[in-house]
Amino acid sequence: MFLCHSRRFFCWVFLLNFSVLAYAYYLQFYQGANPCPLCLVQRGILMLFMVVNLLAVLHHPGNKGYKRYTLVMLLLSVFGVCVAVRHVWLQSLPAGQAPACGMGLQQMLTLLPLTDVIKLLFQGSGECQKITRVWLGIPLSNATLLYFTALSGVLLWWARRLKLAG
Repeated sequence: MFLCHSRRFFCWVFLLNFSVLAYAYYLQFYQGANPCPLCLVQRGILMLFMVVNLLAVLHHPGNKGYKRYTLVMLLLSVFGVCVAVRHVWLQSLPAGQAPACGMGLQQMLTLLPLTDVIKLLFQGSGECQKITRVWLGIPLSNATLLYFTALSGVLLWWARRLKLAG
């Protein structure tokens, strides 16, 4: 019986994450909000999270498998918290103290090795400091931090519940 609840739980988490990602793409393609490098990293984390989440739903692996999927998703959400903290920190810096704006992602991919591109993406740039959009009165970077933190909390609660059930 508990495994049925696990599958339902992961379905709801997947739908929630899909909605968040769909909103990000709506802002980009219909509202003209170009994502900064750290926004792209956070989207990538969310996409990886969704892939693992969808695998958990489709695989329906049993209690031990759900524990493993939960652990991987928890690690991804904590990683999302770390990137979001960096983003919020960059936005809290006084003007001029953030790293200089670098080249665009497409240009980086063409000119630099992939390891350098990944390093530069995680560092963020001056464009990450700009607050271009707000959601419910708070900058999107702060909303993303709250989202990844809440997601981590829910997954911790679920991991505890899985441990108690089996």
